[in-house]
Amino acid sequence: VLFVSHNLAAIAQLASRAVLLRGGSVICDGPVSAVVSAYQTARPEQSIYLSSRDRSESVPYVVRAEVITSDPGGVHQFGKPLDINVWVRHSQPIPKIHLGVQLVAQSEVSAAFFYAYPPNIIFGREPGTTLVSFHVPALRCNVGLFSLRIWLTESAGGKTFEIVNDACGFEIVRHDFFHWWGPSVCTYH
Repeated sequence: VLFVSHNLAAIAQLASRAVLLRGGSVICDGPVSAVVSAYQTARPEQSIYLSSRDRSESVPYVVRAEVITSDPGGVHQFGKPLDINVWVRHSQPIPKIHLGVQLVAQSEVSAAFFYAYPPNIIFGREPGTTLVSFHVPALRCNVGLFSLRIWLTESAGGKTFEIVNDACGFEIVRHDFFHWWGPSVCTYH
């Protein structure tokens, strides 16, 4: 039986051997613990986005974004709190700017949206950088790989300053997902 998944808990529960593929090539083949370790250590630290834009630009832009996951290495446990921080640099006060953050699954499906806009958030009463923080008390998305899509716009129908795609990649895992699985409930065992 071939079981394909990014759910590390399910793989550990259901398999005794695993194969890690990247770009169609075998990276690691062996016991589940060794392959899971190779998978976690080979993943780049992507949970932080840093802009390469010039600080002297006059239009507002996202200078930095980060996802603070429940576990190290960009791994987040299902149902645990998640924090997203976005720093917006602006050369002048911008009272009517809107910030949107979209949580996007690896299949490009939107899982959640977060917004910051006036009057709740004013992007700087003077030139500089504004930090906007979003706190999700219990993130309950399906397991898998996710990233952020971030956009800065004027009020509805206004100018778009920036759209950042595929920022701050992280993975959601769920260790209790297959607690019910076992030989007593498996028809094919």
